[in-house]
Order: sequence, then C-alpha cells, then structure tokens
Amino acid sequence: MMKYIISESQYNTIFLREEDSRKEKYRKLIQDHGFEYVSELLGGPKALLRNVFNDDIKKYYEETGLKPYKISSDGMIMYIDDFIIQSLGLNVRTFFNNEEVNLGDFRWTSGGMNYKFSAQARASVGQTNGQKLWKVVGNSGDSGFGYAFMSKKNTIGKRGRQQIFKQIIDKFGLDEISNIK
Repeated sequence: MMKYIISESQYNTIFLREEDSRKEKYRKLIQDHGFEYVSELLGGPKALLRNVFNDDIKKYYEETGLKPYKISSDGMIMYIDDFIIQSLGLNVRTFFNNEEVNLGDFRWTSGGMNYKFSAQARASVGQTNGQKLWKVVGNSGDSGFGYAFMSKKNTIGKRGRQQIFKQIIDKFGLDEISNIK
C-alpha cells in the first residue's frame, strides 16, 4: 500500500465542510492526479465511490466516459478498467515486473471437452486516453493467451476466449454496470 504525503492546502482542498464543493474538489483532484491517488487519500476505491458518486458505479462511468471493460474489435483481447479491479479488492502481485491479479478459474469447451482456464489480469495503460486497464491473460494446461511465452500453436482461439470473457463479465457483473452488450 502506497502512502501519500499531502500539503496543508491539499488537505484543506480535500476535506472542505461543504458537501457539493467537496465533491467538485474530489473530481478536480481525480482529473489532475488520477483515480488511484485520490482513492488512496480517501481510504480506497469504495470510499471514493461513496464520497464522490454516492455509491453509484454507473454514475461514475457515465460521468467519466470510461467503460468498465472492453473487448478488442477482433474479439481476442479483453481489458478491465482499473476501478473495477480496485473495487473488487483483488490482491495485486508483481509477476515479471508487471502488476497482476488473479481473476479465478473458468471453463471453456473445445471439441466436446471441457477445460479449466486460470485467468489473471495484467496492468497496462490505455493508449487512447491514459486509462489504466487490466488485460485478461491466463493458461489452461499448456495452452492459453496473453503471455509472450505462449507459442502460436498453444494459443486459445477466438471461440474459447469468447467463452472465457463471457464468464468473467458474468462473474463480476460488468454488463450490469453499463449497457455494453
């Protein structure tokens, strides 16, 4: 957990007594310093959601214009927004110099056989808007996707990935947060 040292003026900016003014100050701080910084100052993502968006995660995504998740146009890559990862309270660990969280185990079917897939998400920064995103990666025995060491031969195809992505969306209620279908 990172600790931040703030100046007296930053403290006064954050902890003003007027509710609406305080929310606007939080929004300005998010804009200037980012979600993670303000979240840490307020005591975590749930506190930020409560103090700025009245516990309404849909409102957060409406106001910021961000999406809780996105799948690439070719259907082969899924990204989850940092706010979702932080809100879930998943244990972030460093793996080969990358932040990574465990999303859990899922099932996918190929040729009538069911396979277990262990999914993780790896931190990255979106190239279009600087949004911190987590790319879904993982493995199923000697197959998988998202890791550089996976050979093309052992990479799970689009149909298998779509099965896995759908289960992740359902497990974490991502379609309920936004009207992405």
